[in-house]
Amino acid sequence: MMEKRTYLFCCFILIAAVFLAGCAGQEKTAPKAVIVSDPKEYFPLTGMWSYRIESGNVDALTYQASTGLIQRISINKSRFQGRADGCYLKLKVIKYSLLESGNEGSILAITRDDPGLFGDTSFIYWILFRDEGFVVDQMIFYNYYNPAVKPVFFLPSSGESNQKVNFVVGPEETLTYLGLDDKAPGCQDYSCLKFIREVRPGSGKYGYTDKGFLEYQWFAKGKGLVFLQQTVDGQVSMTWTLEQYVGG
Repeated sequence: MMEKRTYLFCCFILIAAVFLAGCAGQEKTAPKAVIVSDPKEYFPLTGMWSYRIESGNVDALTYQASTGLIQRISINKSRFQGRADGCYLKLKVIKYSLLESGNEGSILAITRDDPGLFGDTSFIYWILFRDEGFVVDQMIFYNYYNPAVKPVFFLPSSGESNQKVNFVVGPEETLTYLGLDDKAPGCQDYSCLKFIREVRPGSGKYGYTDKGFLEYQWFAKGKGLVFLQQTVDGQVSMTWTLEQYVGG
């Protein structure tokens, strides 16, 4: 699959890091297999997202791996504070394309990033593959070094497993699909697809810290990512809460 992606990225200068795998559901009483008829409903490729970012009890972490470089950076809690209107991350799709291959791609601009979660990123690219289940790749383009590419959202073609599915993103990172969750924070009125992103402790060779972290992520139908909670050493380090989504 990587050769096919490499070919598409060269042809269309596109990429992204988001892999979706899984497709199970769980009700309040007993697990139940759930068929997701159109996974793209949980990961829209057009629109604008506005997230309120809040700090936790410890400093938050960011992690991106690009060719020859791993960034593992600590973000001090003070960067989440001091703004009269709050701390926000805002993303906007500025171009959507239906590719000849049948895959789909979107270019996103970062219109606001108060805590500096994406650093000196120039733009983000998402590309959706349907030939091997449902897979969204994300590529982060930086101003001064090679792009970072990794999976972040995925669902297998069967779409009906109620068991968790692991996807190994890289030597230090894993994305796990847990199924359908009807108890997502702030989303009691609808069910969400739930994932856990794990970044394991590193050597400290390439970044400013060697700490690892967990990120719990919830995706809602028609909105995409609606809530994210990061924990470091068992303590909450930051949360993302979707305050507004405007469809494209």
